[in-house]
Amino acid sequence: MKVKKFLRNPYNFILANMFIFFAFAFIVDTPRDIWDGLIRIVLSQDVLITDYFYIGGVGATLVNAGLTGVIAVTLFKIFKVQPSGMGILAVWMIPGYAFFGKNIANIWPIILGGYLYSLYQRKPYRDFIIVIFLSTTLAPAITQVTFFSESTIIGVIFALILGILIGFIIHPLSMFTLRAHARYNLYNVGFSAGLVSLFLAAIFRNRGHDIGPLARWSTEYNTISLIFILTLCLVSIIGGLWLSYDKSFLKEFSIKEYIKDCKLIEDKYMKYGPRTYINTGVIGIIGVAAVYALGGQLNGPILGGIFTIIAFACLGKNPYNMLPLMIGLNLAVLIHGWDLSDNRTVMATTLVTSLAPIPSRLGPIWGVAAGMLHLNIIVQLAQMNAGLSLYNNGLAAGLVAIVIVPIVFAVRRKGEVT
Repeated sequence: MKVKKFLRNPYNFILANMFIFFAFAFIVDTPRDIWDGLIRIVLSQDVLITDYFYIGGVGATLVNAGLTGVIAVTLFKIFKVQPSGMGILAVWMIPGYAFFGKNIANIWPIILGGYLYSLYQRKPYRDFIIVIFLSTTLAPAITQVTFFSESTIIGVIFALILGILIGFIIHPLSMFTLRAHARYNLYNVGFSAGLVSLFLAAIFRNRGHDIGPLARWSTEYNTISLIFILTLCLVSIIGGLWLSYDKSFLKEFSIKEYIKDCKLIEDKYMKYGPRTYINTGVIGIIGVAAVYALGGQLNGPILGGIFTIIAFACLGKNPYNMLPLMIGLNLAVLIHGWDLSDNRTVMATTLVTSLAPIPSRLGPIWGVAAGMLHLNIIVQLAQMNAGLSLYNNGLAAGLVAIVIVPIVFAVRRKGEVT
């Protein structure tokens, strides 16, 4: 079938999912409301936490996310990026974070900077595009700079310069930070971009700009958000079954092998192809269940956290390595006497899974410990970097990994981390 052949390409499968975004948008909002909401989204300050549902409404937010997803897939096709787990996660992270910080305007300067870097290195842009897409975590910094000048034109020029600079430096920086945490942090670009955000926040404040994290969360879109995310998860499961089903599908499945495979952090798409989508849908539903188990509700940022789980399913996130981290983080919440249902706690629960390599490689007990440490540092970082990096948990996870992994190796008398 032509449709099946088309959808076997993972980027086409994601593109098809973007039409679900558009369908939901125009069901719940009018074209006029969506247009007005998009304008508000593009013109708003969007440092953490700025829920685009709160700013522009649910329809405009879904269209913004869908359009950024289409942009991502289109660029991947233009530059002929080969299908891979890393490619899938990079594309998904664009619309996933377009619920609270990335938009159809502020991602472009960084993308352009990455392209100029590829020209400088005299290498194809596809060699850098995955890291560049992930580095759009710093898109709020681009928006923020436009507000520093009373002149819109000057603000846009400074924002363009900053975005190009970020896109130019982020790839070599990210390659270096991989060594720091020895790949025990899945959100490596979040770690390197988080370091950049700390310097940017310091420079901006030293220049007299009063910046800081925000707390703008929507409260009225829980039901439509639930229907939307469950639809996407079910589409992934059904799509994965349909695209990968053949006579050997059931015969090859082994519980023992599956559990063994759960302990491996690797490119699952290159290993299993469309079957990866089944895991994508399942752990997405687990992410939703975790939100409600804590007494939380869905909004833009928390949907972004669930999309992060979905995006990294292709690299090995699964129930085995997610749950210990979630349990550890919420144990720390209880120890501190904080509210489990608080938006910040719920969002951190979805994003602590950045540390999935720790329970996978070192065991679930250390996963619980890592989750507890993660909470204690994440609550302080947003203030330090002024909310300029959307992947704030990537920065926290990198710091946790740098501390906890060498300790584990020392306790086990395994020598140095390699």
